Amino acid sequence: MNTTRKPFFIAALLATFLCAGTTSAFAQSQTEGNVTASLSSREAYVGVPITLRVEIADATAHEVPEIPSIDGLRIESMGSPSRSSQTTIINGRRTDSESVTYAWRVTPREVGRFVIPALDVPVNGQTQRTRSLTFVATKSETGDLLFAEVSGAEDSIYVGQALPVTLKIWVKPFRDAQHGVTLSEGDMWQFVSEDPTSLGVFGERLAEMSQSREHPGGREVLRKDSNGNERSYYLYEIETTYYPKRPGAIAVGDVQVVVSYPTGLGRSRDLFSMFEQRLAVTGTRPVVADATAPAIEVLPVPQEGRPADYRGAIGRYDIVTHALPTQVKAGDPITLQIGIHGDGPLDLVQAPPLAELPELTKSFRVPNESLAGIVENGIKVFTTSVRPQREGITEIPAIPFTYFDPNQEEFITVRSRPIEIHVDKADILELTSVVGDRRADVGTPESAAPVISFENVSDTSVLRSQSSLPMWLVLLVLLAAPLAFVGTWFVRRFWWSEAGWAGPQFARPLTLTRRAITTARTPQELSTILRRFIADRLQVTPESLTRTEAIYGLRQRGYVDGVSELNDLLAQCERMEYAPVASADVNQLNTQALSALNQLKRPATSPRFSFTH
Repeated sequence: MNTTRKPFFIAALLATFLCAGTTSAFAQSQTEGNVTASLSSREAYVGVPITLRVEIADATAHEVPEIPSIDGLRIESMGSPSRSSQTTIINGRRTDSESVTYAWRVTPREVGRFVIPALDVPVNGQTQRTRSLTFVATKSETGDLLFAEVSGAEDSIYVGQALPVTLKIWVKPFRDAQHGVTLSEGDMWQFVSEDPTSLGVFGERLAEMSQSREHPGGREVLRKDSNGNERSYYLYEIETTYYPKRPGAIAVGDVQVVVSYPTGLGRSRDLFSMFEQRLAVTGTRPVVADATAPAIEVLPVPQEGRPADYRGAIGRYDIVTHALPTQVKAGDPITLQIGIHGDGPLDLVQAPPLAELPELTKSFRVPNESLAGIVENGIKVFTTSVRPQREGITEIPAIPFTYFDPNQEEFITVRSRPIEIHVDKADILELTSVVGDRRADVGTPESAAPVISFENVSDTSVLRSQSSLPMWLVLLVLLAAPLAFVGTWFVRRFWWSEAGWAGPQFARPLTLTRRAITTARTPQELSTILRRFIADRLQVTPESLTRTEAIYGLRQRGYVDGVSELNDLLAQCERMEYAPVASADVNQLNTQALSALNQLKRPATSPRFSFTH
């Protein structure tokens, strides 16, 4: 090759590589766009989370990335995304950029190699795709540093039966031979992860203890290690109650205990003293133990001998009823409240099937619907309305409630006490009372029709004044219309609340709420209107009022009729907020809302339940 042309050849070759690199980078940019995904680490330990981040830069509009479920991984959102902005000035040109970063906590539950697939994220009207991410998870050797197990007191239980279970955690105390220090049980608990999601049924109990700044009291015990030698350990116990939902082996959840076990201590200078030095942990390593579950068999509730009114209650229960009013006319509503008390899970207790009780339906009209109860003060209360069908009914019969007693292994039915009532004859409007203008003249038959004459009257007597009104009466008539208007506005503005003077901040008349309901176009809008109305009735802030609090507050104030309908309607709105809804469905919801508000009323007094006999 000619040496004079060699520099030109090298330059051309470099230019070719640069163009190819630019083309490749451009193609990659076209593929990934403004969306990038990253992991905080390519290596992880089982039970120890790493962080997945998805950054979206310079996007005027985008959708939240969706992370698919992956076997062997627990993926949890870390909350609201973080936002950042950056301004750069180069050669007098200013460039502004903004980015939104979403984060997820990724916890491997087993050893292996995991792949987070490429994510499709809609950005600025186009779909951008990230790269797939791969990491490996290994198990940190626990040695004899950590043991965990779940224990229960029974060998077998029935579905739905309460089972006390205990999570036991043994942690070997850390001893530093150089400084001659052994960490206490309180110090060692600080290194135990309190992530509720990794502790199965014990997570809720541990979260409650953390909120009250408590921790399971540890005590020093002797336990055999993997070699059969007795060693000193700190034993921590967490107790809770478990209710199995299906027959088979007990399933308390995937209970995994993670401890960041100390590896050393060192001297550190105290921030509040320039001369005093204190010992501090200089390093940790993750130690993970899977808790072994006890061999407890969950048995199904027997089918043999099961009464028709049994609705799944297991334990021991009592039932009481209360009715108001007790003196009515045939066809008038009576508010019936049923209280259930027992040692089982009250939130799972269902109401007795009132519409299937012949002793009740033969004398009363009973709505055929499932009742939503509220648990308060250890009693689950169900509320409904019944109507006597005829006069002369003297009592609301005893209401039965059937449960399965796991100790006696049999179905038991308890009954409430009958409630004395008095039912009068319903008011009947006689047809003759609405036919007016009977002939009162003597000798004129009652069936005779009035005589109507169309003859013109020419007598001058019709021009004379028939009566004269005093001036004060004329003035009163003239002022009546404006006074009535002002009075009506005042009542609707201030004195509409059933609880009394509510003030302008709670002034939301029922008519305005009805008008707003008719114009609602989405379930969310309808739910907001109803919550504001209920908040005004309860005199609370509507923004923080949940459906449960709203219904509970209405029942506490004594509202009965229409409350169950409002509860069902709000629950239906919540289910439909995130799904496509047709206008016909919204119109049906609006009709149901107006019907529920028309029924909303409360009795003069509220019932009080007592289980003392």
